[in-house]
Order: sequence, then structure tokens, then C-alpha cells
Amino acid sequence: MLGSMRTGLSHTLETVLSQALARDVLHGNYVPRTAPCRIEEALGNETLGIPGAPETNHRFPIRTRPAVGFPVIDVDRRLLTLVYRNAISNACKYGKSGGIVSTEIELEDHTLTFRVINEPGPRHADLCKLTRVNEQVFSKGRRLHLPSDMVDSQNATARVSKGDGGWIMKRCAECMQGECSIRFEPERTVFELTCPAPARFDEAFLEDADLSVDVWAVGVEDCEFQRMKLAEIFDKLRIPRARVTILGESDEELKSIGSTLSILFARLPPYARVLFVVDENLDLKWPSTETISGSYMAHCVRKELPLEADARLLALVRSSNDSESDLKLYLDRTHGFLNKAPAEPERIAILRMWIQRFGFKSATPIRQKDKDSKAIAMPAPSKTEPNNNAVAASEIQRLMRLLDKSMHEMPWSELWRWLHRVKGIVGVTRPSNAAGTDLANRLIHVIESTRGDDRPVDFVAIWEEIKGMLDDYVRTELMPQNPESGE
Repeated sequence: MLGSMRTGLSHTLETVLSQALARDVLHGNYVPRTAPCRIEEALGNETLGIPGAPETNHRFPIRTRPAVGFPVIDVDRRLLTLVYRNAISNACKYGKSGGIVSTEIELEDHTLTFRVINEPGPRHADLCKLTRVNEQVFSKGRRLHLPSDMVDSQNATARVSKGDGGWIMKRCAECMQGECSIRFEPERTVFELTCPAPARFDEAFLEDADLSVDVWAVGVEDCEFQRMKLAEIFDKLRIPRARVTILGESDEELKSIGSTLSILFARLPPYARVLFVVDENLDLKWPSTETISGSYMAHCVRKELPLEADARLLALVRSSNDSESDLKLYLDRTHGFLNKAPAEPERIAILRMWIQRFGFKSATPIRQKDKDSKAIAMPAPSKTEPNNNAVAASEIQRLMRLLDKSMHEMPWSELWRWLHRVKGIVGVTRPSNAAGTDLANRLIHVIESTRGDDRPVDFVAIWEEIKGMLDDYVRTELMPQNPESGE
């Protein structure tokens, strides 16, 4: 008795959550999230709504290829489960009453395909005559037939759904970068979903791949030095420079990101994808005290884009703030986070997130590119570190002069903005040698200790300590061949 109640409550909760998820997808409010998933967790018999029933395996057989050792895959489990549950439900309602409903699951070239196959139901012969079947089945408000147990009911039309089930499944598939289809064959009906589902891969693949083919990049940064770093990151990904746009030099550019991306998507071929990297704290020029949140901007831009355009976008926020609450905010609004003080090369981090979102085929293996005559020849990235360090040193010194001059008249919120920018530059340029790393870490720690709504009472003394460390950092780490540059 208690077990039956628990099962019923669980199924009710699943139904409510599925309806909420479908609503979010249809209104463009759902952000797909891929994560490692075992296929039996998303498509196992427990999703059929009759867990433990003795006839489950007989009536609802599931076959996989490979038959054993099916790998863990990166996929949005919630979307996958929703589509599968709907497919099973439709097969039971519209197929042969009590008939076999089988599932075939295949994984090939990091692409998942599952098919739900049911025996013919009433009026199946009429469905086989349809000529534009996918257009009709997956359109909003289209209903081609009644459930098999309601065909003879005089009140059937009052009891069936609005006919949006196929449309919802199509939108879910698009959110997963995939597509769905249906075939009415003489002896069966086959629903099929195909979507990227990268198997958990050997990280060595990331060393031999790039984004040189069919990828455009947009970066947004308000700091000259950080714009140079973005350009360097895109170079290391081997995205052709003609396909790279970096914005943020003026307030006008910062405020027009949405229109810039919309225009870009309108001009791109339908198979092209876009890498969008935005700084979290975009400060408008002095004397303005306004700061634009890059992650919120990305969130707004994504809501404005058509669903098919958003499905071709990887939006990442870049920041030196990586607290648990910060990360939750970023991931609620975008597809991923890049730390300005990275523990691994940004190129590797971006490629990993790119493959998780779009699948292995979306990246270009270098060995394949060398054999492909259509691949774009790219010049070897230039050695920009000395120039980057010079720009970083110049920017740190400019900010030190600004803070010195405005120490007593600038509001604390504004002072903190500039301190935060200093922290970001130090984090990005943190050297690999032990002494330099220690100095950079101490600088970041001292600056971070001043975080808060109010100016620390001893901030003047703290600032003198920070200035001394910055002078040492510029002289010994950024401009070691020119000791006078830090003075």
C-alpha cells in the first residue's frame, strides 16, 4: 500500500516537472545543460511509468548498440527523458492497444539516435498515405489521430490534448542541437531522435583540435589588455581573424552587443556556430559609475535570439570572481565560465565546453584538417606575451595613478571597480615561476580582502601596501628587462 502511494506520488511529481520543463522550452526560458549521463538513467524502464511491472521487459524491450559497455555520454538528461517519455506515451496511445513498444538506442561518432517503435493502431493505413508527415506531426496544434482506446468514444474530442505534443518534442530536440522525425510504415510506426551526445572523451583529443572551420567569435571586454588576451585566446583556437569581432573600446559598443550578434547571425550560413565570450564586469567610461553585467547581457541576448540561432551559440562569461554564488549566477545565464586566473589554458577549457555542447564533429582535428583541402590555412599564432606584458604594465600603472588621484573623492563602489580590474590583470598575467606566482597570489588576496559595501577604515594603509607590491610585480614580472618601467 505504502509502496503504491510512493510510486503514485513520484509519477505525479514527474508529470508536473515535465509540464514545467516543456513550458520553459516553448517560451525560450530553458537553458540546456549537458552533464555526464548513463543512458539507462534517462531511458530505462523506470521512465515508462510502470516500474517493477513483470510485463515491462516483454512489452517495452530496449536494445542498445553497443549491446554492452554503453559509454557515459554528455547530454541534457531532462530534455532527453522528456522526449522519450512523450514518445513512449504516444506509442501506447496511438499504437496497437497492448502492443509491443520497443526502443532502439545507438551511439556512433558521438551522435545518439534512439527510436521508439510501435505496432500499427487504428486508422494506420490512412497515416501511411501522408506525404508531408514530419511537417504535419511536429507542427503546433496538429492532431492526426485519436488514442486507440478512444476511437469509438463519442466524447473523444473533449478528452484529447491540444495536439502540441509533437511540436514540444521538436522544440526539445532543437534545444539539444538535434532533430526528430517519424515514419508510418505498413507494419509499424517509428519515432526517431538524433542529437549530439559526446562520450566521455580522452582529454588528449583537446590538444589536437581547433575551431578553425565554420566558427565565428565575438568577444566583449572594456579593458584594452583583456581585449588583447581575448584576441590571443581566439588565435590559439585558430579561428580565422576575419571571423573574429572584439568589442568594448567604447560605451556605444558595450550597449549594442545584442544588435551586433543579431546582425551576425542574420549574415551567417545556417551551419555556422558562434563562440561568444563576455567579461562579467563591463565598466562604462569615467565619470560614469555604471557597470554592465556581462552574464546578464548574454542572458538578454540569448532570449532575443531565435531558438535556432541560440542552438548554434556557446556563450561564456569570463571573470576573476569564482565564488560558489558567482558561478551559480553565471551558469544560470550562460553556458559556461572562464576564469581570468585559469588553472588550465583557456583554449582547452573552451574546447571542452564546445564539444560538450555541440559534439565531437563540431571541432576540427588538426590531423584531419591537414588532409582536407577545404580547411582554412592559418598562420602560426604570433608570440604576443612580451607585448601583452607591456600593455598590462602600462594599464596597471595607469590605474595606480587614477586611484592615487581620486582616493579621497571617488566613491568606494568606483574605487572597488578599478581595484577589481587590477586584480583581473594580475590574475591573467600570473607567471609560472614560484616567486612571481607567490607575489601575484598575495596581491590578489590583499585586494580581495577589501571587498565589501563600505570602504575599509584602514584603506589608505592597505592601498600603500598594494602599491608597493604592484611596483614590484611590474618591475620583476612584467618588465624584467627594463627595471625603470615601473617607476
